Amino acid sequence: MFAYFQDFYITQRFGASYVITEVVIIVMAVLLMSRLDTLFRAGRRLKSTAVLAAKLTLSFVAVVFCESLLYMLPARNTHALDAVYPLFIAVYALFVSDLKPVTRLSVAPLYYALVLLNMGLSEGIGYILRESTGWNGYTAVFQCLYIIVVFAVLKIFSTQKFDYASPYYAIFIVAVSAVTVVIYHILSPAGLDRLLLIAVDLGYFFLDMLAYFIFWLTAREHNRRIAAEILQEKQESVRRFVRATQENYEKLCALRHDIKNQFAAMSILLDSGDYAGLKSYMGRYFKQYELELNRSNCGNIVLDNLINIEMSKAREAGLKIECEVAVPPVLPFDDADLCSVLTNLLDNAIEAAGMLEISEDDDAASVIALNINCRRDYLFIRVVNACCDLPDGEYIPTGTTKDDKSLHGYGTKIVMRIVKKYHGSVRYMVSNDSFTADVMLAMQTS
Repeated sequence: MFAYFQDFYITQRFGASYVITEVVIIVMAVLLMSRLDTLFRAGRRLKSTAVLAAKLTLSFVAVVFCESLLYMLPARNTHALDAVYPLFIAVYALFVSDLKPVTRLSVAPLYYALVLLNMGLSEGIGYILRESTGWNGYTAVFQCLYIIVVFAVLKIFSTQKFDYASPYYAIFIVAVSAVTVVIYHILSPAGLDRLLLIAVDLGYFFLDMLAYFIFWLTAREHNRRIAAEILQEKQESVRRFVRATQENYEKLCALRHDIKNQFAAMSILLDSGDYAGLKSYMGRYFKQYELELNRSNCGNIVLDNLINIEMSKAREAGLKIECEVAVPPVLPFDDADLCSVLTNLLDNAIEAAGMLEISEDDDAASVIALNINCRRDYLFIRVVNACCDLPDGEYIPTGTTKDDKSLHGYGTKIVMRIVKKYHGSVRYMVSNDSFTADVMLAMQTS
């Protein structure tokens, strides 16, 4: 059971370079599949340092244990590089790593493929340098430097910092890495001289890195487009606020001017004793201004303005927003973030309900219900609207239904980004032709 450890680590049958290389591969794998903030925190907090040290120690023990089992087999020609390393990297990525799934899916197989190429490159370069200088340490030095450089590049150009990275491109990286492994084991021309083998391995290396950079650039561009969409939405929100304020001012001026004439007419009816006519006149008057008087007034200026703007949109679409809002006058959120969440939810509800064929006697289908309240340390937002042709159960947004998909479809992604910013959650449900969007934002994010 301990023959492997005795031969490779105690007596160092293949020299100290084997031990050093294996330790570097394990350490870089663990650090590569850990979050950057975890690494920084590990340098400042004893607990985090202990956790990281435990992960490194257990990873090393697990690799040595698997290699010991492999070494006990009758045929010892199977190297750890072919069996233990890919198993260790895969298990760590699946069950231990705290990176995002897409990042793990792309980084883990690529790291193994590059480690595999390292063996061919280091042996070839080390042999050439050893023949010219006589020193045997070039192979180990090159291997360690190569692994460290690969770690630094993959960490710097990590998709972990992006909110959105396509899993399809990550699957493409998996396929490219798998092809590299197959070619390295099966199709490598064994009869070529060392210089040509180095050139072949370098070709594989640059192809793998090129594929990864294409994946990274695509994810960056996608996130930039979302950021531009958020900025555009913020600017549009400012314009909507300005228009709404101007419209409200004009309506108040018109209402103030008209109220004098209305009171004069009511006074005439009152003086003449025509109470029935006065009642009828007042009914028509209040019905005329019912929409202007039916406005949100929850005490929070930001929410009142947002809701009133959305109410105007709903009225133009022949719909009605019924709201129940109970919040403090000031909320601990960026006004632009609150605007983005609320406008996206209500705009989607207005668009979905507006596409329905609503009969005159079906008032429920034309009503959009909005509920906003605070529970403990969270702000809860619920929007309910009528829908059709959607199966009951949890709804997962897949994109936009608009014709120009390059300019639309970011609404739910924007909501998700803001939800993550405030450590909250978002959920969409469909039940009995009713669509419900629930958003929860933490009011204390420290």
